Amino acid sequence: MKKNTGIVEDEEDQQLKSEWTSMFLKNDGIQYILKVFMAKEIEVGHCKDKFSSIFELKHIAFLLKLLRIFIMAAFSTSKES
Repeated sequence: MKKNTGIVEDEEDQQLKSEWTSMFLKNDGIQYILKVFMAKEIEVGHCKDKFSSIFELKHIAFLLKLLRIFIMAAFSTSKES
């Protein structure tokens, strides 16, 4: 049974994040996000379904947040090098 220490959990979390990020980048995840983002079209004001419009806006916000995270990570990595 594993001890519940913050240090061990932090190291495991960091390892999982690092592996996920590496896999995401190797599989062209950023290009996929950009492709989906650029294909989005939202009609403001002439929307038939308000729920769909809200969903699309939240989807775009999520994509932008992901892009921001990876851009910030890229800049922080380049400063350390």
